[in-house]
Parts: sequence; C-alpha cells; structure tokens
Amino acid sequence: MTLAAIYDLEHDAIVEDLVFYRELARRAGGSVVDLGCGSGRLFSSYLGGGATRILGIDGSPALLARASARIAADPDLARAERDGRIELAVGDVRRVSRTDRFELAVMAGVVSHLDGPEEALRALVSARGVLSDDGILIVDGLGPGALPARDMPLSVDWRQSMDGRPVVRRSSLQ
Repeated sequence: MTLAAIYDLEHDAIVEDLVFYRELARRAGGSVVDLGCGSGRLFSSYLGGGATRILGIDGSPALLARASARIAADPDLARAERDGRIELAVGDVRRVSRTDRFELAVMAGVVSHLDGPEEALRALVSARGVLSDDGILIVDGLGPGALPARDMPLSVDWRQSMDGRPVVRRSSLQ
C-alpha cells in the first residue's frame, strides 16, 4: 500500500496531459477502457470529455483501492460510479477477456513496465480485443528514455511529503 501512495505522489503532480485525455474521450464519443489505470488519475478527464462508461483495469489491488478512494472523494466520479458508469477490475493488461467493446482504450505508461517486446505485443493484441471496430488505442510510452538528457534529473528525482514524512526518489539511468 505504501508503494501505491508513492505512486500517487509522483503521478498526481502530472497535469499537462489531462486536457489531451479529456479531448480524446470527447472525440471517441463513448466508453473508455483504461488498461493499467493505476489509481485512476485520468478518470476525471475521461468523464469531463463525455465518456459514457469507464472501465479501469490494473494488476495492483492496492492501486485499485486508491482509485476507489479517488472516486469516492470526487462528487462527479462518485455519481458516475453510482450510476454504473465506472467499473474497476483487477486484471492483467496482457490478457483482458471481456465481451463488451470500447470506443477508446488507453495504455498510459504501461509498456515500459512489461517484460520486453513479446509482452508489449500481447498487451496490444489484448487491447485490440476490447476495442470496437472503429475504436482508438492510445499507447503513451513517454518515459525518461524519451526525454532530452537535460530534463532527466527533473523527471526521475523528486522530494515530497507523505503523512508528514519526507519521501525522496532517486534514480540512476544507465
């Protein structure tokens, strides 16, 4: 559960992409499946873009518990959940088996956590399996490897506070 809290410290500070995801949800015009949804950081953007339904799938029950807490704390998300428009599911993004189809599938920051190209291909095939015929798949793979060297220290080292205690992330990219 502590790692899930640290996940939010790092990811909740990212807001530059929220408009992008809101606009994609608007353009897709329907339901959204967030494959590797983490703690649901993008859910408000999908809803703000008019998503009729949101399915968040993640392999971490601790992150999904944080997503549930995020939903409960946001009146719009909580209303959508009460109306049956938001669903959370524990699952492996490489092996999603659902009969329902989605207009938009998002894999934000997922590919870099998989074990190589074969696993990434499995995840992409799985994503295709839950898309409608004219659905859109977004794979957001930006990570430290794609950033200019001058920006790397800003992207991998940070200091924040959690429950009154300092939390420091230090990374060494090689």
